[in-house]
Amino acid sequence: MKILDIHRESKGVYGSPRITAELHDGGEIITEKTVAKIMRSLGIVGISPRTFKIRTTVVDPFASFRTTWCNDGSIMAASTPCGLPTSRT
Repeated sequence: MKILDIHRESKGVYGSPRITAELHDGGEIITEKTVAKIMRSLGIVGISPRTFKIRTTVVDPFASFRTTWCNDGSIMAASTPCGLPTSRT
């Protein structure tokens, strides 16, 4: 079967959408639902997308970070909340 061959060539990665596209490129006329039904009957599945988030940055545990920034970009004083004036004039 062509579906099984395409699935094996992709090393088990391709699911019904990609296999359908490969068959269409080869001149076959078949719907994605039909490909999915045949794949289910053969007991083959494609690999699902990632369900986890890739971390590309590792935080330095010894780095120092400023945690007292206000929304306007200024640094908050210890006793003054952000956005409030510091004196009444």
